[in-house]
Amino acid sequence: MADTLTRSRLYATLIAAFPITLSVGILLIPVVTDYSNHELAAQAAGESVRWFIGHIHAAASFGLGLLACCCIADVLYRKGERRRVVLALPLVAVGAGLHAAGLGADGIGPLATLGSNGGARLFFDGSGNLVRGVFIAGSVLFGLGLIALAFGVVRIGLVHGVWKFVVPTASILFVAFEAWPSGWGLYGVALSSYLLFIPISLALRRRVIRR
Repeated sequence: MADTLTRSRLYATLIAAFPITLSVGILLIPVVTDYSNHELAAQAAGESVRWFIGHIHAAASFGLGLLACCCIADVLYRKGERRRVVLALPLVAVGAGLHAAGLGADGIGPLATLGSNGGARLFFDGSGNLVRGVFIAGSVLFGLGLIALAFGVVRIGLVHGVWKFVVPTASILFVAFEAWPSGWGLYGVALSSYLLFIPISLALRRRVIRR
């Protein structure tokens, strides 16, 4: 009993850590109202410390995101949702890796070109489509896995009341906000991550994961 209670609390803590660390990284990144406008992106990258730390922090948070999803997946697996877990986890793992790669490149690349004649814009002009493609692939894969896990949480009855609708809706909004080519979309991602992961975390604190 003590072991299962400890597992529940550990999972709850790890699941809650993802939206918190992700939102910190997003808040540190200077807002770019339109990422297709490379001049605006270059100006934001001029705030080099915030740009670098924010992107690297957000990139690292997706490592915690993968861990959080593994915790949720383990709960689902124990409740018999094996096929869902086998489908969702590879999507989440690859998607999280692509997020980390894209955020890392976006955080380091512009700063590497600041001293050149073209400045930070040289990076955005030269690799904008490539980095955008990585983000799109990461968003689709991570999002599909996330949605599968969210609906699984509802299916096993882990969340109740209004949260049965909020959690899966938040997983869809997470993907939708990522597709918004604006820094304001990142704030939507942060908000939807709270609405998705925090209810699951709180539910696990009130329940015991049994073998």
